[in-house]
Amino acid sequence: MMPEIGLAVSAVLLGVAAIAAGLALFQARQLWDLIAVGARTAGALALAVSLALAVIAEGAWSPFDTRQMVLGMVLAMLAIHLILSWRFRTGNGGPVVDLLALVLVLLAIFVVQPGASPETCVYRAGAFQAQWILYLLGSGAVLVAGSASLTLALRKGSGRRARDFRAPNQAALYNLLMEAIVWGLAALGGGLTVGAWWAWRALGSISTGDPREAWMAITWLVAAMSLLAWQLESRRGRWAAGLAVTATACLLFGLLFVIELRQLSGV
Repeated sequence: MMPEIGLAVSAVLLGVAAIAAGLALFQARQLWDLIAVGARTAGALALAVSLALAVIAEGAWSPFDTRQMVLGMVLAMLAIHLILSWRFRTGNGGPVVDLLALVLVLLAIFVVQPGASPETCVYRAGAFQAQWILYLLGSGAVLVAGSASLTLALRKGSGRRARDFRAPNQAALYNLLMEAIVWGLAALGGGLTVGAWWAWRALGSISTGDPREAWMAITWLVAAMSLLAWQLESRRGRWAAGLAVTATACLLFGLLFVIELRQLSGV
C-alpha cells in the first residue's frame, strides 16, 4: 500500500465527515453526528497509516520533510479534536475541522513534495526530534482552536437566518476553544524550550536559524493573547475566537509557506 493510496482514502473519509457534519446542522442530528465522527476517526486512522508508510519510504521521520509535517499536523488536529469534542460533548463539532483537514490532505497529495533531511548527526538528536513532535502536537491543538472559532462564527451567522439550524452548543464550543488553546500553549511552549536548550548545547545559540521556529514563537504569543482575552470585561469570547483564528493563520503560514517564499525570493 503506497502512502498516496492511504491519503486518497483519508481524503474521501474526511469529505464524508464534512458532508455528514454539515447535514447534522440542519437534519436529524444524532445519525449524522455518528456518521461524521465515525468517518473522521477512520480518516485519522488512514492518515496515520499513510504517515507511517511515508516515513518508511523516506527512511526516517524528518521535520524537514514538509509532507510528513503536514500529515503529522493534521493527524494531531484530528486526534485532539476527537478527544476534546468527546470531553465537552460537542457532538461532531461541525464541518470546519473536517474541511480544514481535507484541504491540508489535498495539499499534501497535489502540492507538497517530500523533502530531504539533513544528514548531520546534529539534526538526528533526540532533543531535536522531541522539539518538532511537540510543535506538531501544539499545531494540532491550535488548529482545533481555530476550527472551533470558525464554527462559532458559523453558528452566529447562520443561526439568525435558519430556524432549523442546529449548531453545536455555544458554551461547549467555547470550552473546546479554551482547552485547545491551553494544550497548544503547553506543547508549543515545550517545543520552544526544548529547541532553545538543544540549539544552545549543539550550536551555541538559542536558535538554529530555522524561520519556522520564529513563527512557532509568534503563534505561541498570539495563542497566549487569545487565552488572556478571557479576562476582558466585554466581548471576551469574540476576542478569544478572533485571536485563535489569527494564531491558526500564523501557524499555517510559518509551517507551510515561509520556506517556499524564501526559496522563491532567493533569500
